Amino acid sequence: MKILRNGVEVVMTAGEEAAFVAALPTVAALAKADAIRALAASDAAYIRVIDDLIETLIAKGTIAEADLPAAARDKRAARKALREQLA
Repeated sequence: MKILRNGVEVVMTAGEEAAFVAALPTVAALAKADAIRALAASDAAYIRVIDDLIETLIAKGTIAEADLPAAARDKRAARKALREQLA
């Protein structure tokens, strides 16, 4: 195999080529890593959508704050306090 390294053509032995190819990440691994990063990046936006949805359901009387589990109420209160600090 011939490759360019710093602008110089380098010829690899079969063993070097095999090691080089084995060290490359697979397309599937790269695609999975990209998907994981994209999913993680979208989590914050999705959480905000869920916050807004819960707020709308409470405002319309569809659900009451007390209908939520205590842990969810605590997390909502903490997030609301943080958002108020930023406002």
